[in-house]
Amino acid sequence: MSWMRRPARARIKRNDDGKVSLWSRLKPWLLKAGLLPIIVSLGTLISMYLPISAPVEIEVEVNRVSMTAADSGSNALLPHTAVCSLVLRGFAEVRIPSASIWIADPERADPRTGSIPENAWKPWPTNEGLVLKPTLSRFKAQVNLRTLTKCGPDLSREFSVDGFYTGAGEVVLASPDKNYLSAEFHGEQRGSVVLPNEFEMEAEYCGDPNAPFPGSVPEIPLRIRPSEPNSFLTFVSPPSGMFAQLEFAPGKMQKAVISDFSVQRVDFTNLGPLDQSESTLTGPGTISYYGKRIDLAPGDVLTVDHLRQFSVLTLGAGAGEKSLSIHMKGRAGVLRSGTATEVLDRSPKWFDALTGDPRVEAIGKAIKAVREVF
Repeated sequence: MSWMRRPARARIKRNDDGKVSLWSRLKPWLLKAGLLPIIVSLGTLISMYLPISAPVEIEVEVNRVSMTAADSGSNALLPHTAVCSLVLRGFAEVRIPSASIWIADPERADPRTGSIPENAWKPWPTNEGLVLKPTLSRFKAQVNLRTLTKCGPDLSREFSVDGFYTGAGEVVLASPDKNYLSAEFHGEQRGSVVLPNEFEMEAEYCGDPNAPFPGSVPEIPLRIRPSEPNSFLTFVSPPSGMFAQLEFAPGKMQKAVISDFSVQRVDFTNLGPLDQSESTLTGPGTISYYGKRIDLAPGDVLTVDHLRQFSVLTLGAGAGEKSLSIHMKGRAGVLRSGTATEVLDRSPKWFDALTGDPRVEAIGKAIKAVREVF
């Protein structure tokens, strides 16, 4: 019956005497041996140009970096950070509760030493506390908070920032000077700062109509002594965001002031004097993936894109006086680096994944051993 017929076999050419020729015997093996290298070569060639999202590790030194936080709801930057001084610029309101304030009359300060006698301190006269709001639309309101004693290990003499909640907004970080970190936040900010035992505050382009001393805000610095321990200052920004600058105690910024901060975009460029894009890399760096290492030099262009599960592992002071050291890790699909005149595509390819995986290397050795046998 037709359905019981055996499948047709390849015809084998025989000689006149009925014997199978040597060519007929070798032909199938030669075809297999010839096609396999072609297939492998073609696959290898394709894999060398086919991009892949790969686990990437990046370490660089920069003077400026722009990051867009991952949309994780409450993405906190710089939580519980102790600083010696703090600048808040572009806020909509800064408030210190009345129960926390004793204010010193600046006119009674010793002109030689700046010290304030005890009888010059007075409690803040209103129930609303100190409430500073912008007074001029042309200029951004700003407050400068400074400790009056040397900043050091004693936390009672430092400010403690509760953190900036970025949401999915952009933040630009830079180091304007040694031990200083500046942060420009895009998007509304709400936060608080735990105050030291005594500090000085200078307000610019903002004021409180209930200030007890005429002209003390914003023209003259105020010296404030909170009446309760762990008193705090709160701030609110407009929807456009605000600027902050933090001064760390000597040696504190060498450690990781930012850690495990998830990002969805990162940019290492800045506009130069002629409004041209310039690299912000100030020191050597590396890109690593699948055992491959790419070195970076100061001034190199670096583009990292198509990020997934990407985080800033650590960020602190760099080797340079005005630089930041950043260590990042996660999956990236686009990598480009090089000089300003020659930027090369460094994006991971399937070939890198195949050659960099030890399991694939073991399979390749096994295939080679089989081919040597046959």
